[in-house]
Amino acid sequence: MQKVEISKIEYGYMETGGPRQIFRHNLIIKFIRKIMKEGKILDAGCGDGNLAVKLGRMGYNVSGVDNSEKSVLLAKNRVEKCLLNNIVIQKGNLQRMDYSNGIFDALISGEVLEHLKEDTAAIREFNR
Repeated sequence: MQKVEISKIEYGYMETGGPRQIFRHNLIIKFIRKIMKEGKILDAGCGDGNLAVKLGRMGYNVSGVDNSEKSVLLAKNRVEKCLLNNIVIQKGNLQRMDYSNGIFDALISGEVLEHLKEDTAAIREFNR
């Protein structure tokens, strides 16, 4: 058996467009539409921006944050190709986000917390 250092292990992977992602996004969208017809949404851990674009096309204003430079670039490219001006994507730390308190009407963070070393810090940040 090959010995692997824990620091070298990457947690998870990014599934784009697979059946689990589509199912998860549909559930999130159904819930969001039920509770609010318009507003400002924070997509915390936005990944490649797929869900942010879906919500943006529905008229929501979306701010996407991810700590992965690669994901942020993918998301920004996706938003640019869709010609949507109601979506902003940026690199950031979910444990210490650069937003004022209470500026979002909703926050989504799917398949994210289990990948954070300090998930309680992120949850505290989500609640401010």
